[in-house]
Amino acid sequence: MYPAYILPHTLVRVSVALTFYFIQPLLDQLRMQAERVNLILKITDNMGMYKYEYEALFQKMKASLPIKAYPIRELVQIFRSNKNSVTLNTILTITDVFNSGDISGIMCTISNDGENVTVSGLTHLLFTKDFHLYDEIIAYQKKRAKRIEKLNRL
Repeated sequence: MYPAYILPHTLVRVSVALTFYFIQPLLDQLRMQAERVNLILKITDNMGMYKYEYEALFQKMKASLPIKAYPIRELVQIFRSNKNSVTLNTILTITDVFNSGDISGIMCTISNDGENVTVSGLTHLLFTKDFHLYDEIIAYQKKRAKRIEKLNRL
C-alpha cells in the first residue's frame, strides 16, 4: 500500500504537522475573536454604570437651565449646513438636557435664536470659566473623550 521507505508512523507525524500548520492560524484567529467578544461584552456590561456616573452632573445641569454655551467648530459647521449663521462666538442657549448613558452621554437641546433647535452632545459645547459647573463639565468632557476613543479602537 505504501512505498517501503514511508512508514505509517512517519505519515502520522506528517499529517499532524500539516494539521498544525493549517489549523493553528485558524485557532489563533478564533482566540483573537473570542478575546474581542469578551472585551465587547465587558464594555457593554459596564454601559449601565456610565448613566449613573453622569447622573449627578445631569441633574445639576437640569436644575441650572437655561444655560449659555458656545459651539465647537464641528457644531458651527452643522449649523451652517442647515443655513444658520452661527460662529464660534455665537452664544447658544441650552434649553434641556438628557442623559443617554454610554450611548451618547449627556445630550443638550440647543438653540441660537429660539427657532432653530438642535440636539448636541455636551462634548461639543464650550462654557465660560465663571459658569458654576465649569470644572465638572470639563472633567466630564475629558473623561468622555477618552471613553469615545476607547470605544472607537474596538
